[in-house]
Amino acid sequence: YAPQSWIDRADDMELGYLMANTPPSPLICLSRGKLLLLAAGPHALVICLALETGVIGMPLDLYQEIITKDCPGPNEDVDKANELRIFHLPENLTVDHSSPTYPRTIKIVSAFVSDKWAWVINDFTSLVRMYVTSSDVFWSYENLLPTSDNWIQLFDKFRGGPDWILERALAEHNLDFNSATTASISEPNNHFYPILEEIMQNRLGAFSGIGRYSANDLLYHLCLFPGMPSHVLCSNDSMFKDFKAGIFNYLRQFTERTYLTR
Repeated sequence: YAPQSWIDRADDMELGYLMANTPPSPLICLSRGKLLLLAAGPHALVICLALETGVIGMPLDLYQEIITKDCPGPNEDVDKANELRIFHLPENLTVDHSSPTYPRTIKIVSAFVSDKWAWVINDFTSLVRMYVTSSDVFWSYENLLPTSDNWIQLFDKFRGGPDWILERALAEHNLDFNSATTASISEPNNHFYPILEEIMQNRLGAFSGIGRYSANDLLYHLCLFPGMPSHVLCSNDSMFKDFKAGIFNYLRQFTERTYLTR
């Protein structure tokens, strides 16, 4: 499942437990906003996917073929390039003239490996961020649900907040608190803070799962000017009620089959 040199290096860094073989266990996948949780055995990995990070499944023999052909990464710092290594892709997985770069490579930053299959995290733009939480007992679906004590603790490493689909009541509570705080602000600089920036900053965890693109798209669908001062929206009860419902309806569409099958 990994070259011996990787295991030796992990042992030298006192991270050998992350590379150790463990008894078979299911791979659990959950999300909160734009964060992804993958857990198997004693390890839970929370991933901020950033830009174009992907989770790719492949047969074990293909995974083993890829990881045997590693080389230093493209970083100009030699030491960092040697640490952040990349892997050559087999010729049969490349398409002629699809890129001027040769050989074609993949950057695998983490993997869950079983006896027949591997799931790898491909960090295409070098922007992915991850936290690993290891437990003395194996993770289960039940102790990773939003109702469990572990849920917030696992996701708390990243700025986010309640998921608008899984934790709607809590998300709306945060939005109400954010609105009350914004509407009562008297300082001139904050009083005219644009609604777009309020969403982007997500200071009170009310806008989990909404990035720069989706924030603009949301406001477009709700016919709200991105530069509108936040206090104007938060001081108008009718407008704020429509805004709250609009956030949920906008994010819900991404979970529906009609959207996923377009």
